[in-house]
Amino acid sequence: MKVVLMQLPVPSFETDYPSENIPLGPAYLAAYARERNPDAHLVLAPPHVANAAGDTALLAWLEAERPDVVGLACYVWNVERSIHLAARIKQIRPETMVVLGGPEVNPDNTFLLGHPVFDFGVVGEGEETFSQWLQAVLQNGSDPARIPGLLFRRGDRWVTTAPRPPLTSLDAIPSPYLTGILGPSAANTVILETLRGCPYRCAYCYYHKSYPHPRPFALDRVRRELLWAAERGVEEVYFLDPCFARRPNLEALIRAMEEARSIFPIRFQAELNAEDATDALIAALARAGLEQVEVGLQSINPKALKAIGRRFDPDRFLEAVRRLRREGIGVMVDLMVGLPFDTVEDVKRAVDFVVEHDLFDELSLYPLSLLPGTVLRRKAPELGIQYLAEPPYYVLQTPHMVPDDVRHAFEYAEQATGIDFFPVEVPQAALEPDDRHPPPHGTRVVLGRHPAVAALSREAAQQGAAPAAPADLPGNVLIVELESCDALRAHPGNALLETLRANPHTMVTLVVDEDRLDWEAIEDWADRLLAVRSHLMDRDYFSTLDPIRSVQLLVRFAQAEGPPVLVRLPLRPREKEASVPSAGHFLDTARQAWVGFPPDLDQDEEDALLERIWKRLPPHIQRLRLAELG
Repeated sequence: MKVVLMQLPVPSFETDYPSENIPLGPAYLAAYARERNPDAHLVLAPPHVANAAGDTALLAWLEAERPDVVGLACYVWNVERSIHLAARIKQIRPETMVVLGGPEVNPDNTFLLGHPVFDFGVVGEGEETFSQWLQAVLQNGSDPARIPGLLFRRGDRWVTTAPRPPLTSLDAIPSPYLTGILGPSAANTVILETLRGCPYRCAYCYYHKSYPHPRPFALDRVRRELLWAAERGVEEVYFLDPCFARRPNLEALIRAMEEARSIFPIRFQAELNAEDATDALIAALARAGLEQVEVGLQSINPKALKAIGRRFDPDRFLEAVRRLRREGIGVMVDLMVGLPFDTVEDVKRAVDFVVEHDLFDELSLYPLSLLPGTVLRRKAPELGIQYLAEPPYYVLQTPHMVPDDVRHAFEYAEQATGIDFFPVEVPQAALEPDDRHPPPHGTRVVLGRHPAVAALSREAAQQGAAPAAPADLPGNVLIVELESCDALRAHPGNALLETLRANPHTMVTLVVDEDRLDWEAIEDWADRLLAVRSHLMDRDYFSTLDPIRSVQLLVRFAQAEGPPVLVRLPLRPREKEASVPSAGHFLDTARQAWVGFPPDLDQDEEDALLERIWKRLPPHIQRLRLAELG
């Protein structure tokens, strides 16, 4: 029996970013199940497939592999795409069993349950459940109702079996790194669990539901994983522990970190509660090479903090964060927008608090998501919270904040901090008008010079015949160079639309030189695409840039010397405007263009370029958002 396990990446326009996806969860399942099911051939989808392929290319690869079982790890960023892939697998290979796992697999996830395209879901800690299910399949169909931790359909209803108790010892799970199942990411990074479980009960988090009590992996195992990373020259290790400062026997772990750094200078990152960090611990972590910590503040409003089960001691928080930064440890502070009982003024006060006290090296501001299985999701009706039914389940409105308040909170934070919370992702290939060198993890085509799109739409043209090889199909990032905007009105534009309908989760960057810009042709083509496209990245109704973030248009303004200036023009689905929360804001951001300047331009050069840019822009653009290209 052949089993393929896969974790799809976070969507991004950056062709390299998805390559940082590390499928640790599927690797745990493979390591555990291999020992207990020797008759099963378990493999992880290779990174160049899982991280780079578009939807049709993934399907083509799976069809060539002919697996008996496909397992997909579902998180908020990939559950929609995983469901799409599951449905397509069932269309072309009905005999293949599809199993979903991860935090999105939950009996109260109405979005997931509304798509009955998978055979089984693994709820909670998955290693033992998946291994027992696989054993039952190998034994020709034992009753799945006897296996704790499963979700499946029986007739026209969903059935959830008894809850799966956590493993008594995590060391029953072989290390995916030490067994060779998993290696560093393409960015030469590793993610590592030293324990599972959290002592806190934050109402917005599902993690403590799956792992209610902290259970550490054996220290010797973690030490060997750190030495393994050092011996391979891994540059960064990110500890996934939710409360790093609360790990039992942390002093010994710190010594193991120091030992690993004596071999290679690994940079470490972790999450912790600032109030848990003593002066002695902070000094020890700095010596061990901890480069950055993520600290959850979320709010400073006592009523909101009580509603989400968070504690906050201002004096201890200030003291710990200042000490962390004095010791050279970078601090990322997290704040949430849309918490129960928080007003926009409360969010502003939280921003002012971290700015006035100089408490961060990075600030992460994000809207509350009501994740499946969480206390806040269950209490949403009584708290009067409205939220998106689709991922990422953003809060739309509370009794204390309307959509315009959420957007205003981000505007205020950007003004107060100088941080762009919605940075434009620019694929490197967009800066280089040369299709002879395609991006390493994406697909590039040129419209107007030759019928390049014909190859991309081959599957649609074959009307159900076997799809082309993955190399001939678009990646999850597509860069379209527009040598002629007229091509969008003709067959190439129609073929590209068909390709994107078959690959609904591909991120698309349209690139056109300033002298070839035909706004009407581009807007009409984009409107046809966006009218039928529903993408995770297009639901940022609160964005200060614009909500459409799965398709972007970059206009290239060449310079006599050096890299070009890029202008991002907003695209909008006219038919959907009425359904977008705060439509006034939606229309407002549609009048704003983003300008990316190369570094080291003087003021006269910028002014001359801006004058040139204004002459080329469509008349509806009323203001520019200036930035520096990284």
